Amino acid sequence: MPSLREKRASLVKEMAGLTDRVKSADMDAIKRVDELASEIDEIDGKIQSADAAKSKINAFGNTGTSHTKGANKMTVKSLGNAMADALKEKGAARGVSFTTITADVKASSDTTVSPVRAEGDLSDRIVFPAQRQLRIRDLFAAEAVSSPAVSYFVAGATEGAPATTAENGQKPQFHIGATVKTVALSKIAGIMKESDELLDDYPRLASAIDGRGKYELDLVIENALINGDGKNGNVAGILSVDGIQSSEYKKAATPSDIAEAIYDAITKVQLNSGYNADGIVINPADYQKIRLYKDANGQYFGGGYFTGAYGNGVNVVAQPELWGVPTVVTPAIPAGTILVGNFAAGASVMSKGGQSASTGYDGEDFSHNRVTVRVEERLALATYVPQAFFKLTQAAN
Repeated sequence: MPSLREKRASLVKEMAGLTDRVKSADMDAIKRVDELASEIDEIDGKIQSADAAKSKINAFGNTGTSHTKGANKMTVKSLGNAMADALKEKGAARGVSFTTITADVKASSDTTVSPVRAEGDLSDRIVFPAQRQLRIRDLFAAEAVSSPAVSYFVAGATEGAPATTAENGQKPQFHIGATVKTVALSKIAGIMKESDELLDDYPRLASAIDGRGKYELDLVIENALINGDGKNGNVAGILSVDGIQSSEYKKAATPSDIAEAIYDAITKVQLNSGYNADGIVINPADYQKIRLYKDANGQYFGGGYFTGAYGNGVNVVAQPELWGVPTVVTPAIPAGTILVGNFAAGASVMSKGGQSASTGYDGEDFSHNRVTVRVEERLALATYVPQAFFKLTQAAN
């Protein structure tokens, strides 16, 4: 039985053989080319999924276990380390593109890679710009998909309800409303240039991919999951989804007013979706207004510089949770907008094949001793329960 790649090669060969007939406007040939293109796209998806599964097997198969005083310590490869290992296996041949996929998709805040160097040697140290914690993706559920587009059910209102009935009596009918929505996965990708000597310096390569490539990719993904408009191939971020709940608070609202509006949103999520809120996303400027709010005696409600609230305890929390709900303080959400919801049940990040990294020559790379590193991921946000989210916005006046 031919392999997927052999079948693909056969289809490509057949397509090339139709060139003259297509030039002659042979409609049968044109139709066959369209069919072949669809078959090739389908095979490409299967190949990518198979490669992703193989990479996951390799990643977990190479997972090391070390014993320290009887305790097990598990180490999972980062995207950068997986890429470096792939280059080692292939001999770091230049001019060839290698692709490797992470064992699992995590926020970049979960991956810390430091350059390995001899004591006193700072020549291979890579200093990156300040990086913020990326936590939005971790709020949502995660699913792996194999198709370039996915269909899912969007929860609607339930009509009717079961009820107590007499023996042999008519049973009431109920219907759980749902609509089917189909979304195409968005490809988010970017390239960066590095010295081709990086291909021989595996620890530094891993640091460059994890510290720069993966972080920049995750940063764009985080912003897209919140603010994406769903147009022109963009991810449909949660703030643009039809059906989420929303309301405004006055521009002159006090910090206490804002805090109460947030609690009202928590209640509305529970009442209208049946789920308890499991996350609040708020801009640092808005959070600061609430965090620095004082009572009539000049004491901070959330605790002072050195002690907890009203002097209780010594564990000062810089950004305590609001109303006991996990709170993500991030500039990913615009100032004046606060998002409350049940992220785990209400929506899911669907990813095809996880994140990938590739190297190769592009343009004048070869003559300038450079190599191009590409990072990318295909994903979409599926919002199953729009009513599980509540958007608060500051009124214009």
